Amino acid sequence: MTYKDKVKEIKPDCVTNIVCGGVIGCPSTYFDMESICTLEFNQYWNKKDCNACWNNEYKGEPVL
Repeated sequence: MTYKDKVKEIKPDCVTNIVCGGVIGCPSTYFDMESICTLEFNQYWNKKDCNACWNNEYKGEPVL
């Protein structure tokens, strides 16, 4: 399951194809950033590659 899949499960109205990455906001909007703010996520942020960020595997981080 990806972060995008998890948001689709908990807040389906926030998943849409009209925004970059297909989800309104960033993973930090929905998940505890202390758990997921890794170097890997930061490299996507710097490149503004929302799809790559949202398609990372969800590893059970707390939902906000």
